[in-house]
Amino acid sequence: MVAIFVLITFLLFIAIDWLVLKSQKKKHPAFENGTSIADIAVFTKEIFRAPLEIFLSKGHTWAQKNEYGLIKIGIDEFILKALGKIAITKTAETGHVVKKGDVIFEASVGNKTLNFRSPVQGTVKFINPLILNKKINDPYGDDWGVLMAAENFSEIKNSLFTGNDIRKFLKEEFSRLKDFLHKHTLRPELAGATMFDGGNVVEGAVSSITAQGIDEFEKDFLTV
Repeated sequence: MVAIFVLITFLLFIAIDWLVLKSQKKKHPAFENGTSIADIAVFTKEIFRAPLEIFLSKGHTWAQKNEYGLIKIGIDEFILKALGKIAITKTAETGHVVKKGDVIFEASVGNKTLNFRSPVQGTVKFINPLILNKKINDPYGDDWGVLMAAENFSEIKNSLFTGNDIRKFLKEEFSRLKDFLHKHTLRPELAGATMFDGGNVVEGAVSSITAQGIDEFEKDFLTV
């Protein structure tokens, strides 16, 4: 009964808001540019999955050892959902020695730039030629970034998340993301506000916040 009452109250407020705006011959911002609630893609903390063989950093870059002993580095699904249309524009160069925490990728989100940090230390051996300047769609598959010859990977991997710890970490990050968006979003109804049930976040929400907000997102979520 309580849930039904809350839902009815929510819908009533929307109706009143709509009637007021209609009387003023204005459009509700949630429906500008032909956008309807039904068109908005959302995600929840329950959707996140990651391959069992990857190791994930708190900066949302992952590492995976291949059959040749090299370490594949990429960006996780959480970032893809939070940022939406993201493209890697630059990687660390082949032959470059990268320390854990150094910038390994630069990515563009609209006209904004974000830096992603390496989860391991080592030398860049190969750059995925298909990754540059394209939208990331398959973060754990074809859309990886570089291969590295990592140093002390057997030790470093112990500081990264794996298995069930990844799922636990991503659920906690989802909750942090909701709090972050409440503080920084410009358009709560579209750009990342939680929906009325409290369980969903609009995909690509972070891409709609201010440039200062993007900088703070990098600091809060992409530091290894």
